[in-house]
Amino acid sequence: MDLEVMRALASDDGRTAIDAAVAALAAGADELSVVNRLRRALDAPVAAAVLTQAQLRPRAAAKLGGRAGDLLLLPDSLEQASRPEVSAVRAQRLLDAGVTRVVDAGAGLGADSIAYAEAGLQVTAVERDPLVAEVLRHNAEPFGVHVIEGDAIGLLHSGEIGRAEGTAVYVDPARRSNGRRLFDPEECTPPLSVLVELADAGVPIVAKMSPSLGVDDVPAGWDADWVSTQTEHGRSVVEASIWSPLLAKGSRRAVVLLRSAAGDTWDCSDLSSEPATGTPSEPVAGTPSGPVASYVYEPDGAVNQAEVVDELAAILDGWLIEPRIAYLTSDLAVDTPFAHRYRVVDQLPWSKRALARRLASIDASDLVIKKRGVTVDPTALRRQLLPRLRSRTGAPLVVILSPHAGRVVALLAHAA
Repeated sequence: MDLEVMRALASDDGRTAIDAAVAALAAGADELSVVNRLRRALDAPVAAAVLTQAQLRPRAAAKLGGRAGDLLLLPDSLEQASRPEVSAVRAQRLLDAGVTRVVDAGAGLGADSIAYAEAGLQVTAVERDPLVAEVLRHNAEPFGVHVIEGDAIGLLHSGEIGRAEGTAVYVDPARRSNGRRLFDPEECTPPLSVLVELADAGVPIVAKMSPSLGVDDVPAGWDADWVSTQTEHGRSVVEASIWSPLLAKGSRRAVVLLRSAAGDTWDCSDLSSEPATGTPSEPVAGTPSGPVASYVYEPDGAVNQAEVVDELAAILDGWLIEPRIAYLTSDLAVDTPFAHRYRVVDQLPWSKRALARRLASIDASDLVIKKRGVTVDPTALRRQLLPRLRSRTGAPLVVILSPHAGRVVALLAHAA
């Protein structure tokens, strides 16, 4: 796609054609008939680009919500774009730190820039790719975002941007190369070492990172947040972010976003390795392990990634089923966004045969297999054991497999 085609998409006629193609595909029309219809009114390159926009729109809607219909899209940029509720959390932390202006260095589609502007921050968005910059202008300028076409890292090194009082720099390093996902922060563009150099030179930086970021990958003196939210595929950790010393509080955080009861807002909860006030405290003692109690808690992925399981155990007045295995247990039924709770109804030594015999006396509408520290294929095991249930009308049964006290146990439980 070239700039002229992109500008055609941004025109009123282009937007009308995209909306019509989206409606046609949603109504069940095949792509060939849609593109042939488009070619009768548009040049072939524009018609093909309109079809691409229509194909991307459902993915964008699932990730970006109602905003997707107003945006021009590019496949790679959409893949890396932040979800609005996650960007809003980051924007609030920036505001809490006294930041008034954000430089979005390598802004892509502009999803983060838009969220920052909506939060009340002044935003300068920088993008060096001319085609992406054109998309960025179309998407973000209506929200008051100032767009610069150029090399953001070069401009930061030169001091032309990012040095004004009250300014922070947001960086979302590219984590794909030749279609391959990159997990090492040093392989991304820009690499983590470049961000550390800028921070050492006095630039306040927050960087979005892969959700697989490990605690050991976080530079010394930097904070890290791991954010879990509800996606079209269920609840999962969608990103990590790291905060340079000028923005840091000296903590690691697990942030969990859950839709409100009305479904139109997000409830945000965070669990930190330090108090929210940032005041020093005694480190949390390592959580002991012990017998399985009335309830088992499966920590949210963000809690595991941030390594704040001990802090969660303190909330639950609980303990680990097994050292270094992230299942907690307690006799208290605590409502928490940081874990799924299961009520234990039985416990037996793990063997497929023994579990199958036990299931023959249980009425359950479904069977869910969960495991940690055990070499088992949960999908295959569920397929093998589901027919062994006595009947299929009761509440779903959860089977939790875990090492415990020198052996592997099968805990039978219900979501509670």
